[in-house]
Parts: sequence; C-alpha cells; structure tokens
Amino acid sequence: TDLIYTPEEEVLQIDRKFSGSRRAFIHQRRCQAREVNGALKLRIILDRYSAEVFVNDGEKTITATIMTEDSAKGISFFATGEAVIDVEKYSLEEKEAK
Repeated sequence: TDLIYTPEEEVLQIDRKFSGSRRAFIHQRRCQAREVNGALKLRIILDRYSAEVFVNDGEKTITATIMTEDSAKGISFFATGEAVIDVEKYSLEEKEAK
C-alpha cells in the first residue's frame, strides 16, 4: 500500500493496487491536502486490514481496507525530500470468546 503526496497538485493519495487485493473495487482514494507552514502533518493508523490517514489534525481523512497477508511481518517508510517520522506500535491482545 502506497501513500503518495504530490505537493504541486496538493493531493494525497492512498494506492492499494499492489496490496494483495483480488476483488473488483476502487484501489485508489484521493483528497486535497494543503501544507501548513511548509509541512503536511499526517497521522496514520494501521491494523491488519485497514489504513486510516488523518491530514493536518483531522482536516481531511482517507480510509481504506487493505488485504494484508498473514505472513506480513514488517512496514517500510520512504520519502523523497525531508520527512520527520515518529512511529509508535501498540499490540492488542485478543480476548477469548466465552
């Protein structure tokens, strides 16, 4: 799943066409996203089956279902230009059904 920002067009796009989906649904979502003081602030929340992106403290949002294979064990971040990345990982425990 790619998250792509094009500053010239002020467009943020999530693209999941190479994310294991075999279904016929829209693979890209886009929204207008304007930089504030020369920066774009993103909060990204991922779990095994979804990605939620909050732009500039919730000014805009993008949500997408992702089909992550059970064998997936990592995540990578890449940027062209300058990026400040702060990552926090939370593990959720499954509760047994009674």
